Formats: sequence, structure tokens, C-alpha cells
Amino acid sequence: MVTRDILSRRAVSIQLYGYGVLLLCIVGDEVFDIPHTVFGFPATPINWFEAGFEGVLVILLGLVSIVL
Repeated sequence: MVTRDILSRRAVSIQLYGYGVLLLCIVGDEVFDIPHTVFGFPATPINWFEAGFEGVLVILLGLVSIVL
């Protein structure tokens, strides 16, 4: 029997997985320069500040989402 506790743990696990994938996409886009690699746009240097700032925002959003 699936209890409410098991369902809430599954929901939190799915949220953590989703936010982790989003975080990897943000950092991966900065490091691997996806628009340049895939679409041939002009290459841009790695902007660590932007990647870090967006990463912190995703982590904060994830924490708020999980706590509420």
C-alpha cells in the first residue's frame, strides 16, 4: 500500500532530480557553449558569474519548492 509519506518522498525525489538536471543544463551551456556547438553562433567565453548566479537562483527556487 502506498502511503502519503511514500508519495511525498517520491515527489521530493522527482523535484530534486529535475532541479539537478536544470542546474547541469545551466552550467553545461556555459562550459560547452551549446549555441556555438549546435547552431554555429559566435563563440562566447565562459561567464562563471552568470552560471553561478543562475545556479544559486535555481537552488533557492528548489529549496522554496521543496520546503513549501
